[in-house]
Amino acid sequence: MRLNYCLTILHVSILAALFLTLDADSTDSTCDIEIRVRRGTVYEAVLGEDLRIICSVAFCNNSPLTVSWYKYETTKPVPVDVSSSSHIKTEWTHLKPLEGISYLIFQKILRNDSGQYQCHTGGSMSHSINVSVYGTDSTCDIEIRVRRGTVYKALLGEDLRINCPVAFCNNSPLTVSWYKFETTKPVPVDVSSSSHIKTEWTHLKPLEGISYLIFQKILRNDSGQYQCHTGGSMSHSINVSVYGEVKLTTVTWTTLEPESTEETFWPNVYRVVGIMAFVITVLTVWVASSCGCKGESRDTPDLSCQPSHDALTTTTIYENV
Repeated sequence: MRLNYCLTILHVSILAALFLTLDADSTDSTCDIEIRVRRGTVYEAVLGEDLRIICSVAFCNNSPLTVSWYKYETTKPVPVDVSSSSHIKTEWTHLKPLEGISYLIFQKILRNDSGQYQCHTGGSMSHSINVSVYGTDSTCDIEIRVRRGTVYKALLGEDLRINCPVAFCNNSPLTVSWYKFETTKPVPVDVSSSSHIKTEWTHLKPLEGISYLIFQKILRNDSGQYQCHTGGSMSHSINVSVYGEVKLTTVTWTTLEPESTEETFWPNVYRVVGIMAFVITVLTVWVASSCGCKGESRDTPDLSCQPSHDALTTTTIYENV
């Protein structure tokens, strides 16, 4: 009887252990991580605005929790780029000891951010979250105001400026690129420092400006069709026509042979003799004019040098008294 009693106690102990084990298993099964995203959740955002989509999570303990976000590309979920260089970020907010929210934050959302997203954690995944981007981009596209059929004519060798007026939507930096059609393919215009073609940007209003393509001493092969591109938009074709002819200047170089010594000697001798004769003549005239009375003959008395008649009468001496 006592043996049966012991077996009964053993059986009860085994049954109790099994019951506790089953109870623990049932408790764990009801404590899975729960992602609380409603089926058919949709977010709509205006292009360029910020958007936050949420993924509510309930968990069972205080162990670290990691929530990952995925976007469906075609039919395959791809991890969302939330690196420092991306405009998409994540954020975790603790609400209760065992509840929190993971945010996927779009900073200045883009058109290609539209699509279906899911949050994953602890082997669980949410229902799909649909993001739709719309807005005023259709009325706020960058507008290039180049008229259809625009034509510029330039004389060969002159400077020419062709313009591309642009209206834009915000103050973000704007880059305008110029292309020339070579056969049927647009090719970027060479505007490097070594090129004779330059670009220039002029701000007219807060949201308007003009990009210039400047030809310095335009060449014959600059003729053709051009387009300006910016922000995914392109202008109508701009036709540039170069006319005129190149004026060729012929320069004739003449080499002068040195004159012979005999040809240059006698003219120099004649010049020297002529100069000496002129000098002698001038000296002769000067000497003759400076001599005055001394230059006349001694046999001819100089009346101007003799005493006057009155002086002779007063000095007469009589010898016979």
